[in-house]
Amino acid sequence: MTFGKPRYAEINAQLNRRFAEAGTLVMAHRGTAAGSIAENTTGAVLAAVRSGADIVEIDVTGSSDGEYFVHHDGIEGQHLTTDINLTRMPAAAIEEMSYRWLDRPGRTVRLERLAELLAPFRSASRGAVMFNIDRSWWWWPDVLDELAALDMTPQLLLKCHARNADAIELLAAHPVKFPFMPICFTVEEAERYLDRDDLNLVGVEVIAPTPSSAPGPVEGAAATPAPAVPVPELVEGSPFTRAATFAALHERGVFVLVNAEVLPIAVQCFPGLCDERAILEGSEAGWGPIFDLGADVIQTDWPWLLADYREYRRPARRRHDAPAES
Repeated sequence: MTFGKPRYAEINAQLNRRFAEAGTLVMAHRGTAAGSIAENTTGAVLAAVRSGADIVEIDVTGSSDGEYFVHHDGIEGQHLTTDINLTRMPAAAIEEMSYRWLDRPGRTVRLERLAELLAPFRSASRGAVMFNIDRSWWWWPDVLDELAALDMTPQLLLKCHARNADAIELLAAHPVKFPFMPICFTVEEAERYLDRDDLNLVGVEVIAPTPSSAPGPVEGAAATPAPAVPVPELVEGSPFTRAATFAALHERGVFVLVNAEVLPIAVQCFPGLCDERAILEGSEAGWGPIFDLGADVIQTDWPWLLADYREYRRPARRRHDAPAES
């Protein structure tokens, strides 16, 4: 299966090769952080790739004077030598920050600038590292220009919330057609952009909300939906618990991304089917139903375990490249 519009086939060729070779792709959430390696750093990118990740997700934050760093703002107190949000600090002050619990004599672990982290990974080879750039939409189009200057567009997958229409219009107007993935709570949100020729829309990140976090009524389910995967924690009837919904999006030429990572916040992306369940109850319990739904990309904090489980399920994931029946 090939994702994206034919007019953008050259830009999306590397991503589609990855799907053809691996089937369901493993995305590492903020890279892979363990031991002395901090998340959202070059070390975390390398660790993720060497742990079996096909795509590495990184976060972007902007300084008060318009410089861009790789970090998830809002969690400074957990990681850094400050609890002040980085967006309120000038770049010079951010450069003095460090990941305090990893510092040791003669070795300070600093935050990295966005372009400086990405540039060494620029490559046209089949094995080039692919990145999902998260939380950058607050600073479009400045960040878009910075990314365009790196000349590595086929390696970059951008995202933003489908409800952020202003940001999406900025992306649509930009001359560089980055692979794009809206974050959607409903099928209707995805359908709003699927036919836009000025967007290189290749995938959809789906959020299956809990009753307490749902932003509104769930709508846009398939006319004749398949039975829902039994996940009582999710909104009853959510289209994103149905394989038919994923299949319908495939028919529209886009892949589906499901987040399995568990965040320390009230709103989870796919509660009940997640990394935590995979660790505590086994891979089949946590990740198996996500594969059964037909997810094309799964974001995880445990890429090596998910990659191993993918290999266990290899025959099932042949759906992407199985020859058509004659």
